[in-house]
Amino acid sequence: MVSAVDGASTRTAPPPPPAPPAPRTTVQLAQARLPSQVPTQPAQTPTGPSPEAQAARAKIDEHLDGTGFLNAQTHGDDQAIASTLASLSATDANAVVAGLQADGRLDDLASTITSSSVFTGNLSADERRQFITDVAGKLDGNNLAFLSRAFDTIGGDRGREGAGYVQELGQAVAAHASPQTKIDFVRALGPDTVNADGNTQFDNGLLSRTTHHGNPQAVAVGEVLSSMRGAQLETAFNTLDSGQQRAVFQAAIGETSSHFTGQGSPIQTPGYNTALFTELSQAFATMPSAHQKAQAFAVGAEVLRGERPPTTAVLTGQNASEPKRAMLEMANALGNIIDSDPSGIVNDLSQFRQPPAGSGDVATANGNALASYARTMLENDQGAKGRLGAQMARVAAGNVGQATPDAAFDHAVNGQYRTATGLGYFIGAASAAARSIDSDNAAQNQLIGNTLASGLTLLDKFGVASVAAAVAKDWVRTAQSSLAGAGGNHPTQALTDAALPTDAAGNDSSLSNSRSAFLSTLNFVSANARP
Repeated sequence: MVSAVDGASTRTAPPPPPAPPAPRTTVQLAQARLPSQVPTQPAQTPTGPSPEAQAARAKIDEHLDGTGFLNAQTHGDDQAIASTLASLSATDANAVVAGLQADGRLDDLASTITSSSVFTGNLSADERRQFITDVAGKLDGNNLAFLSRAFDTIGGDRGREGAGYVQELGQAVAAHASPQTKIDFVRALGPDTVNADGNTQFDNGLLSRTTHHGNPQAVAVGEVLSSMRGAQLETAFNTLDSGQQRAVFQAAIGETSSHFTGQGSPIQTPGYNTALFTELSQAFATMPSAHQKAQAFAVGAEVLRGERPPTTAVLTGQNASEPKRAMLEMANALGNIIDSDPSGIVNDLSQFRQPPAGSGDVATANGNALASYARTMLENDQGAKGRLGAQMARVAAGNVGQATPDAAFDHAVNGQYRTATGLGYFIGAASAAARSIDSDNAAQNQLIGNTLASGLTLLDKFGVASVAAAVAKDWVRTAQSSLAGAGGNHPTQALTDAALPTDAAGNDSSLSNSRSAFLSTLNFVSANARP
């Protein structure tokens, strides 16, 4: 195309008349072209959606209104909406979805995409999954959160259908979104995870009714968090406060309760699917910070503790075996976090009687979390007991490469006796757990002794450095001997005797500061932990 200026350059024109002197601006124009005198023009940025986004929005609105007979929505409408969004760039797709949300039409889109009319047809399961995959890969975290909330409205109040679509979107975000989008998605949905109105959904069968416990948005957040690793996961986890973190763990146990027609008792049959809980725990074990691992462990352990059947369960006819089965799965999952850094995590757990204001952390110094975990492990098979015993031994060995248990106990890092403190904390929690199982001291001594013996065989399987493994084994043998000779004495006394360094004559030779750190922590946890 030839511009007007190009076209003018091909013509011959008479010379212009001389310009009058007054309006001459030759000098001024030359000065105006100096860089220092050229006014800076603001960058021109587009405002509002692009023409492509506007056209797509108009098309989507047309199909949301229906193009069938009497404005009925057809399968073609559903496909057109899905394909229109899929064809857009990420920028335009975000603009369209944000506009739909602002105009109150995003719920309409969610309903259309998931509708199942026998008269007009609907997207197939594959078509719907493809739509969700497309948007998960191009929308930002805030718009994905808007869409997740829209899916949650499907099926009406407390209906189960919408929760399934929310989880499906969460899984797609986990699989296809960028790390930053995942972080933003988690942050945006954090407040929704503690919305009590969404904590139960009902699924009515022909002869039964099942209640699903757990917030759907918390499930979606859990799906995304479980797909992340390392520092990026830690960043996403830190966007949630402790209440929101607990809601995610709670939803991840997949708890249900069912009541069947004709069932004489009002007692419901419990069920659990702890797969997401396990995936979350495995992911949290990769976070770089021992403090964040400790917080994740504590929050998950509080959920574990809350599922323990009451002591009256058998008398009232409640099913106690299913919750106990789920609790073992949950404890084994949380064990992944402890295994990643036993000494660092347990020492951190001992620190927080009153978390810093505004930190969002949970108090962990009382030992409830570790005691709840320990009780579940002690109540189960030798594999569970052995894992707990190996973890205690690794705490006794510390993580600074000292050559003997005594040297590890007395070793200080920046003035803190971390091994002594952590060992006191672990012994206090394990002793409280054993006491909650059996009130007899001799039985408690035997239970903990057997646990340590089982752990001895597992230390080599953890890939622990040879020096640390040797120190851990040495401490276990000393503790076993002390417990075996304790008789009816309390296990904390026997384990204290094993923990404190001694001289050749068998007398306490520990440093006063390390001994104080150990005993104060042990006594506090032993008195306050509630498994």
